[in-house]
Amino acid sequence: MGTEKQLKPCPFCGSMPEIIMCDLVAFDNLQFGVTWMVTCRACHTKKVTTAKYRLAFDETAHLLRDGKMAVIEVWNRRSEDGK
Repeated sequence: MGTEKQLKPCPFCGSMPEIIMCDLVAFDNLQFGVTWMVTCRACHTKKVTTAKYRLAFDETAHLLRDGKMAVIEVWNRRSEDGK
């Protein structure tokens, strides 16, 4: 714990964004997703991605793609630093 990346300010207005879990998506019988969104409350800029999980036969869910970390990385990417 404590290793979660911090969100950078909005690249357009400089306000601090928020991250929210906004949807549950079923892909097929064994896969589902959780949609994460970073949004700026001031200018309404948004980035959205989905975390993918696969259900195992023992009814546990295994993370295939971490959508929360992915949307934070996309939001934090700036053209001047490439990161």
